[in-house]
Amino acid sequence: VTELAWVIKDAGFPKPLVMKSYFILPPEEFWGSPDFIKPNIYQLTKIEMRHLMTGKPLMQVLLELAADIKTYGVDAVAGHNAINFDKPFLEAKVAQSKLAHFDGLFDILWIDTAFDIVYPEDCRYTNLMYVAAYHQMLNPFSHAALFDVMTMLKVLDHYDIAAVAERAKSPWCFVSADVGYDNRQLAKDRRYNWENHGTQTFPKTWVKRIKE
Repeated sequence: VTELAWVIKDAGFPKPLVMKSYFILPPEEFWGSPDFIKPNIYQLTKIEMRHLMTGKPLMQVLLELAADIKTYGVDAVAGHNAINFDKPFLEAKVAQSKLAHFDGLFDILWIDTAFDIVYPEDCRYTNLMYVAAYHQMLNPFSHAALFDVMTMLKVLDHYDIAAVAERAKSPWCFVSADVGYDNRQLAKDRRYNWENHGTQTFPKTWVKRIKE
């Protein structure tokens, strides 16, 4: 984790209540290591080691986030691709720390704007850069944590938050496409995957993960 940011706001109101962003101090064994940030990561984030050395330890920042969630009575955490990446990644880090002061961080509703928003049919892709542009917005500092959060929230403002939250509560399930070799294009056109989805394998099957 190199950077962590959050914004607290009331749904439907434009002005945020809280905006915080921190660089995350690397573990001590990586201090001074030129290889800690790989070239491809720098290309995305433009973060250098000298920036991280001004940061705070991850657990300290997560404790502050958990405290803000409690102080402001937060009902849900929203993030783009949060269910596949942010939430499990942070849960793993907290589990490694053996600290027990994260009440409210993982046991409230998590909304993933990559999946829990039903985008119009002509919105073909769900990466944040694309959906922002689709809604006539441009993120001026893509892959900077605070700006990604603000961009995500501006996209979310275009949709009924109650409907999005209800969809977020729905469990995931897998469906298969009943197609043969000659009409396999039907499955491809509907974005089914052949045999694999993430780490799960479905031999000789076109599969898709959807909300139940």
